[in-house]
Amino acid sequence: MTSFRAVTTAVVAAGLALFGVPAVASANPCFAPGNCSKDTQVLAVTESGGLFHAFRNGTDGSWTSIASVLDQTGNPGRVVDTASTINYGDLFTVAVTDAGGLYHTTRHHDGSWDQLADVKAVAGDPGRVVDAAVATVGGARFVLVRTSTGGLHLASRDTAGTWTAFGNVATGGAGSVGDVAAVGIDGQLHVLVATSGGGMFHAMRDAGGTWTPLADVKAVTGNPGSVTRIAATKAKGELQFVVSTSNGGLFHAIRHASGSWTPIGDVKGVAGNPGAVRDVAGGAAFGVAGAGIDGQVQFAVATTNGGLFHAIRSFDGSWTPLSSVKQVAGDPGPVTRVGLSG
Repeated sequence: MTSFRAVTTAVVAAGLALFGVPAVASANPCFAPGNCSKDTQVLAVTESGGLFHAFRNGTDGSWTSIASVLDQTGNPGRVVDTASTINYGDLFTVAVTDAGGLYHTTRHHDGSWDQLADVKAVAGDPGRVVDAAVATVGGARFVLVRTSTGGLHLASRDTAGTWTAFGNVATGGAGSVGDVAAVGIDGQLHVLVATSGGGMFHAMRDAGGTWTPLADVKAVTGNPGSVTRIAATKAKGELQFVVSTSNGGLFHAIRHASGSWTPIGDVKGVAGNPGAVRDVAGGAAFGVAGAGIDGQVQFAVATTNGGLFHAIRSFDGSWTPLSSVKQVAGDPGPVTRVGLSG
């Protein structure tokens, strides 16, 4: 596929950010996998249907100016959701359009983007897609989608670029799916589902394709309220996730490698209150295959007033404050959905 190089330097991007103007491109502060071992990347969907990207340098905490992805990849239509996963510096990204379409692109470690490509054209049509989640397992990209009827479907793309067909993921008695998150840990695909009734469930798929039943997460972590959005990431072999609730709350819990869970905790109580939360995303600092640095994980949230915020959780349980990304990377407009490398 054709790719487009980032054409705006970091100096120009920083200047544009001062005026709140999205730059044309967001180049890496470094240009080879492994040189940016603490970096992370944020994606933002705007109210107008745009898709934007910014890069955070993990060494000094600086940000590139937020830049339009669609200006570099082609425009499939109005974007309503996004998700991403990283592997050795390449950011695999999916975009959902308001027409129910599903597209993918890759941002390479040198800052170039591939053209957006139609996933349905190669993996079949599971129906009108409204939400998506992606994860890397064994080098393969797994894409989960929620359809407008509340169904959950899975397809994968191997290292050679070959796709499997979308298949239905049975949700059993969990009910209609409201949101989905996914992360690969030690060769297994972990999936978290928020249901339309505010429930929260977890399942795993092994390398052979066998699934565990969806299990009620609230039964083991406690009940934060009616869950609306959910995001997952990993560090040191553990699953970490955040959820937003119908009253704008933000909560976090961990599933240890042993299978035990921590109680769910109020993130706003430790990281500050950016306002009512609308969407959540989670990721690890780049590391090796997005495995995280010293147990550190990162989260991004979109608020109901269009804000975009970011925080880091260290392995010792401490949090940085939820801080405005727009203040350091520029303002692409009101943000409705977020994605994060991980």
